[in-house]
Amino acid sequence: MVLVTAALEVPALLVALLLGILARPAAQHPERFATHVVTCDVSSHGAAQVSFTIRNDDSYEHNYEVVLSVTNGATPLGTTLSYGNWVLPGETATVRALVPLTGNASEATCATRAYVHDTHIGHRS
Repeated sequence: MVLVTAALEVPALLVALLLGILARPAAQHPERFATHVVTCDVSSHGAAQVSFTIRNDDSYEHNYEVVLSVTNGATPLGTTLSYGNWVLPGETATVRALVPLTGNASEATCATRAYVHDTHIGHRS
């Protein structure tokens, strides 16, 4: 009788374990994102108009803090923070920002460096 009970319970436990593993939500991977400068317009005196994208390749929504920097070779001309909020899984958000500049921006280049920043900033619209 004990062997019959064990023979029925073991497969049931294995099925329950398998279903538990399959039903578990996907793990969060907040490091799965990419950012890219789309435009870097330094034609305005004293500021760069920068647009950039943030691609969220995680399976969860995230907010991102982005450091925008403008340089002329090795010379820093300006830096500012910008935010990309509520970027849905698999989505790409486009953000625009102004970077205050000092110095000669004629040969300037723009760069982004992003971090996950899941503190909610701003309002949903």
